[in-house]
Amino acid sequence: MSAPVSWTLPEMARSVRVVFYAINGGGVGHATRLCAIARWMRRYAAHAGVKLELIFLSSSEADTLLYSEGFPSFKVPSKSMAAAAGLDKLAFIGLVKQWIWHSVGLLRPDLFVVDTFPRGSFGELPACLDLCRK
Repeated sequence: MSAPVSWTLPEMARSVRVVFYAINGGGVGHATRLCAIARWMRRYAAHAGVKLELIFLSSSEADTLLYSEGFPSFKVPSKSMAAAAGLDKLAFIGLVKQWIWHSVGLLRPDLFVVDTFPRGSFGELPACLDLCRK
């Protein structure tokens, strides 16, 4: 007979990648809510012995909040910044859709957390949700 199989992993052996999508303009509401969730996830993971990777994708112009909280982030301009800069609207939307899709595809999160707009601010999320585990 073989030895019993252990279903528990050694401490800190499990790793979970969580990507947060903070869709914003100049305000901090979405980023603030997602930061609060990420802080609690970080606490729970430390208590449970789970290695956690927390990464933000953002169109918030208040991305310094993410930095001050110690969360790495990747950013595109907000719709209001793109308009103020005179960027072509259709080209900008196409760029953001592809940027999000490629970013999620490269990051391959175990969990993808979006605040407020389940389809994304640009309608970009349904095409990339199958790249996430949850």
